[in-house]
Amino acid sequence: MSSSSHRKSLDVVTVLMRFLPIAAGVIGLLGGASSMIGWIADIPRLIDWDLDGITIKFNPSLAITAIGTGVLIRAFYPSYSWVIRILGSIALFIGAATLFEHLTGLDLGIDTLFFDEAPNAPATSAPGRMGIPASSVLTCLGSALILITYRSRQQVASALSLLALAVTMLSLVGYLFGASALYSISGLTGIALQTATILCALALGMLALANGTGIMSILLRDDLGGSLFRRLIFPVFAISIGLGFLRVFAQNSGFVDTASGTAVRTVIEMVLLVALLWWTAESLSRSEVRSRDAARSKEENETHRRISRAQEAERRRIARDVHDHIGQQVTALRLRLESLCRRKGLETGLRSDLQNLCEQASKLDSDLSLLVWQMRPSILDSHGLASALNSFVREWSRTNGIDAEFQCPDAEGRLSSEIETNLYRIIQEALNNVLKHASAKRVSITMNYIADEAVVVIEDNGSGFDPESEDIHTTESSGFGLVGMKERAALVGGRLEIESSPGSGTVIMVRVPRDLRTANAARGASG
Repeated sequence: MSSSSHRKSLDVVTVLMRFLPIAAGVIGLLGGASSMIGWIADIPRLIDWDLDGITIKFNPSLAITAIGTGVLIRAFYPSYSWVIRILGSIALFIGAATLFEHLTGLDLGIDTLFFDEAPNAPATSAPGRMGIPASSVLTCLGSALILITYRSRQQVASALSLLALAVTMLSLVGYLFGASALYSISGLTGIALQTATILCALALGMLALANGTGIMSILLRDDLGGSLFRRLIFPVFAISIGLGFLRVFAQNSGFVDTASGTAVRTVIEMVLLVALLWWTAESLSRSEVRSRDAARSKEENETHRRISRAQEAERRRIARDVHDHIGQQVTALRLRLESLCRRKGLETGLRSDLQNLCEQASKLDSDLSLLVWQMRPSILDSHGLASALNSFVREWSRTNGIDAEFQCPDAEGRLSSEIETNLYRIIQEALNNVLKHASAKRVSITMNYIADEAVVVIEDNGSGFDPESEDIHTTESSGFGLVGMKERAALVGGRLEIESSPGSGTVIMVRVPRDLRTANAARGASG
């Protein structure tokens, strides 16, 4: 179960949860309204979808319309709580009053309040009276619609919606497999196909509205449990329905009887469910391994970052000590020697020796200044990466006799301190490799800010090399710098690419995020 597939499944479910209440509300509103029109205009097809004689009554049509409207208002205008509660109360009253009639045997006169119906209608215990399943579901959904407007009662609303879903699904399964006892016994299971279908859709919409609680909260969890639930729920439904159809077909075709059909279905169901569990277990095991690897990689990255920060702090301390003590002493020595060289009356041989010492002291002073600069340039902290690189490249070119230039159109742009430090070290190491291995005559470094990235390109006209050669990554003399450069780029969420071939120079491109938060996110994703 890869991280990308886990995230993709969560995104799909999140989108479904956003649009499910809207779809359910539209189904409820249109389904209920069309059923009422069917009664008013006497259109049988609108009150009996499959024309089996079991019709949706006018009262449940009115209640369904109220619930559908309430779900839509809740989806688009949740602040209109008082309207939603009124609509929920209408559905609750119709459902609860009818359920009361069933339980007590009393006739409250509400069943034929709007339209009368001929006696002995299929699956109907009294003219115009909906059955126990529909009245129970309307009672649950009406209550849930009221309770969902209260934040502290959404858990109860979710439970009532789940109960309503279970009742309607039982009736729909009866229609699906032709089990008439599940939907056609008057006074017990009687419910029309369209009533069960629309109420099932409304129950799903209500569950989606309370997505912070109940079963829907599990679907939306961004963890292993939520991913497992999303992975299993749809295959379980598909296996159950598919095997049900297969068993009914086999028995109706005379291939099996009731006992053998049940036995065969049980065996196939066990095999498929075990296979599904096996597949899921394997996915979870792979996911756990990846999680451990990611955690280990993150820990290693944090260790590298701490080491890198400690190294920078130590370099800064040493650079300061060298500059303040050794550097000043060398500078004082050079100035003293230059003063001696300017004295008159010195012997020719002694003057020549002093001049050689002056040149050596000047070279030592220059090398020491460059060393201090390389260890930690103070300008990097005070003026930023562009200024530090401009000075460093100019000094590096003068000291090593290699033509080098640095260009940055947006010299005022700044990055985070950690990113600037690592980019500086990468460029420093690249120039060090040019000096040691490339035999180049010219080097150019350009830095540009493109969208949310800083892009650095280092190009030389040296001897080049084969980036795919194993020796480059295994020998310390040639490969250690490249490995360190790639690691530094990865530490700040960037990447380093090398284009080179023997005899044609080298191009190194470094891309890093401009923002440290983006760098951390990119580093976590790569981990």
